[in-house]
Amino acid sequence: QAFGSWRLDPGADPARFLRGEALRQMQDFKWNSCVRFLDAFRRWGIVDPELTAMTLERLQDILPAATNRDVVMILEVFSKLGIARLELLQKLCQMAFSNLWLFSPQQLVSVTSSLAKLRFLTERDV
Repeated sequence: QAFGSWRLDPGADPARFLRGEALRQMQDFKWNSCVRFLDAFRRWGIVDPELTAMTLERLQDILPAATNRDVVMILEVFSKLGIARLELLQKLCQMAFSNLWLFSPQQLVSVTSSLAKLRFLTERDV
């Protein structure tokens, strides 16, 4: 019953509602929220450059708090969306490569695969 009082108008567009709420609450978003939000819009086939830019800015703001799991998740979503924001990718790579021992083998494979999909990792880098 957590959402029992929440009613969406039958004629309303859920994506528009979620977009509005995300814009309103973006400063409270943590890594997980940003990543899942980008992935949800990707799955729905919604392209919103303004919201994507705001979400990427938020990710950059909270970058120092990212864990190895966060780095893996965001790189996976970036590779699915084809987002190649160079500055953010460089910082994520620096975080990952300076802390390789914190990543599981599966996470390292995921990071490598994501970077390769983004054409950010070449043969000489491996």
